[in-house]
Amino acid sequence: MHVDFRDLKYFEVIAELENIGRAAERLDKTQPALTNCVRRLEDECGAILLEKAGRGVRLTAAGHVLWKWALRARVDSESACREISNIGQGISGDVKLGMVPTVAQFLLPPAARDLLSEAPDVTLRTTVALSDVLSPLLRSGDIDLMFGTDVPSEPGLTSRLLAEDQVVVAAHSTHELFLRQRVELEDLTDYRWVLHPQGAPSRDWLDQVFTRHHLPAQIVQVESSM
Repeated sequence: MHVDFRDLKYFEVIAELENIGRAAERLDKTQPALTNCVRRLEDECGAILLEKAGRGVRLTAAGHVLWKWALRARVDSESACREISNIGQGISGDVKLGMVPTVAQFLLPPAARDLLSEAPDVTLRTTVALSDVLSPLLRSGDIDLMFGTDVPSEPGLTSRLLAEDQVVVAAHSTHELFLRQRVELEDLTDYRWVLHPQGAPSRDWLDQVFTRHHLPAQIVQVESSM
């Protein structure tokens, strides 16, 4: 059965007022137009929906059933439109976020607090992992957004700068680098490093810096996520 929602809307008003003339006035339609509406519905349903009652009309048993479903269809349609509109405005729905540990520790709490204050019907689902784990999840659609280090652009994905962090090289105060008046990036390739594993924001950034300057990869002696 294929029923036009407009016909259901008109039928609902006719059933409420029990008079096609008054329904035509409320809907700003002609009586023949509403009569044709009822006929289309009766043809689709295969049953008589209205019968004459004095100067008006009344619902048949089949008409009562259709009226009940017309009311339900209108409520469901309005609810669907409202829910879709809320999602479009970003004030409801499920949001799946992927983020590296530093973002989860420092940026997520205030961001989540502000978001849930402005959009209390939003549900947040977070996955905390390194970028090498999150990137495939983003490509497959298992997460909606990823917060990590800047990555090269690729078709279908886009990135925005949200925050910047300062990265420094730490060494013991007696290290020979501190004896130099100036330290260049290439000077750092002569030493062994303690670094996060690949996929961690600081490690990814450092790897990219060395690559951009055409320098050999760092000599990593200790690799730790701590």
